[in-house]
Amino acid sequence: MFKPVLIGLAAASVTGIPALISGILGIAGPLGANAPMWALAATAFALILQYGLLHRRRDFSDYSGLADFFIHIHSVTSPDSAIRWVTRGAISLAFVIGGACVGAEGPAIEVCQALAIRLRTRASRRFEQIRRTDAASALAAGVSAVFGAPFAAVLLPVELDIGGRHISVVVSALTAFACSKYLSLGMLSGTPGWGNTFRLNETLWEVLLVIACILFVCSVLGIIFIRFAWYTETSMASFFRTNGKRMIIGGGFIFLIGWVYKEGYNTPILLLQKAIILQDMAPQIWLLVFSMLLSVAMVMAGFGTIGLFSPIFAIGGLIGVGSAGFVLNDPHGFAAIAGLVGGATFLGAVLGAPIAGSVLVFELSHNVNVLVLSLISSLIAAKAVKMIFGHALIDRDLERRGMPLVNGRATTILNSISVKDAMVTDHEVAHEYQLVSELYEKIEKSRYPFFPVVSTQGVYKGLLTTDMVEEAAQTQKNDPTSRSSLEKLLDAKDLLYRAGLHVPTVHINDCLSVTSGLFSDIPCITVLTDDEKVAGLLFVYNVRLAYDREVARRSLVPENIGTGRHNDEDDDSAE
Repeated sequence: MFKPVLIGLAAASVTGIPALISGILGIAGPLGANAPMWALAATAFALILQYGLLHRRRDFSDYSGLADFFIHIHSVTSPDSAIRWVTRGAISLAFVIGGACVGAEGPAIEVCQALAIRLRTRASRRFEQIRRTDAASALAAGVSAVFGAPFAAVLLPVELDIGGRHISVVVSALTAFACSKYLSLGMLSGTPGWGNTFRLNETLWEVLLVIACILFVCSVLGIIFIRFAWYTETSMASFFRTNGKRMIIGGGFIFLIGWVYKEGYNTPILLLQKAIILQDMAPQIWLLVFSMLLSVAMVMAGFGTIGLFSPIFAIGGLIGVGSAGFVLNDPHGFAAIAGLVGGATFLGAVLGAPIAGSVLVFELSHNVNVLVLSLISSLIAAKAVKMIFGHALIDRDLERRGMPLVNGRATTILNSISVKDAMVTDHEVAHEYQLVSELYEKIEKSRYPFFPVVSTQGVYKGLLTTDMVEEAAQTQKNDPTSRSSLEKLLDAKDLLYRAGLHVPTVHINDCLSVTSGLFSDIPCITVLTDDEKVAGLLFVYNVRLAYDREVARRSLVPENIGTGRHNDEDDDSAE
């Protein structure tokens, strides 16, 4: 438990630096409030670190924030080091202090990731579960420290399919929450008047109309933003080959956006607080949303940062406030509810984390109405974006970097493993005309609680479970009348018809990536040959074991798995 506690302490300390600097200088808010010149200063600082520390280190200069976070988890062969993450954390922190559209959780997570890498032993880096735990702990600690929402912070790595050892994630989140609370460093928690701004006096139809408006706008803007961010990053990488040029262009655009619209150049959370609590920004809400979307896209394309959660939440909150003002003539207290619902909805639409976003706004508001409305809106938005567009922001960025993921696993690895190499073949097979009494005898010999049912020609007909057979046998045994009725002649085909269980199937030459989503309702699927005969059974744990085995093999044989990087390089030598 030593490392998770240190990660939580580090997250709380880093998120408190902007407030500490503001307190020393005697000013409210970041240095860059209404002063976009600080964007140029942060850009110059980033260039100094880029060419002073990272430029001479092979493959360490490229960085796109969350994508690198996931690449570090899934690719043991890509070089990484603590100094790389500290440097990126320093760049993100410079933009946070300067008031750009970067969340304070960005530098906190990046510094915590550096600390986790530094505290690991040299051999432990070969274990994916350790990398997952460290990444999840860093992410949870940073979000918990900024928002003061430890439960949402713990849920976030789960929804993003990072995984890891949950007890370590909980300890990191609670430590960061306690320290930030004690030091009053949280950005949203403890804000004066925040919990008193909620009032739900509107009729049910007015509330539903506002939520529908929030849902529609967040879904549409979420799709547009994901496509625009992908297009911006791709274009910048194509036209400007070096990282330094991308930084200059990105910093220049951020400065121009702030110079044209100075009211929008401020920390995202402070802008959201001003819109909700003071409610004096209604005429310029949509202009503010537009400028923040542009700024976030330029930060991602030019510099890369993990500090996207606060900006995305704030943009969604402003959409909620703007929607409430558009639908209702005088929203007053309902603007606060609409703002938080909008924040959760946009998080769900863009990042694919609707439940974490909903729990986040509940921890901020302690309002059940907010929780219910957020869950409904964010779940629908996340589903709509996935159905229409097919990708959340992280998935799109990972595809651009050459490492698409399926349910938290690298597609390139899953595609390299055949179903034949993962399935089991020592299972019992039932024939469609075998009686229940005969099937019941197979249970004692079966190693698995599933029976593939085949025809007399060996063609697959369906899958039975031992529970179905035991239930039918017990019914015949307990009911004396059934012994002299047709129930006595019940066979496997009849059980399949009664159960109506539709189990998905795969073919023996398929790769494991085709099993994505097939285990959601049942832990076992049937493997068939090309002529529809049973070749074996595939359990969900077979997929996990085969994947872990391949990851272990690749950790011993350095090879590129699609990250666009070269062979492995030890952490210690990289530093």
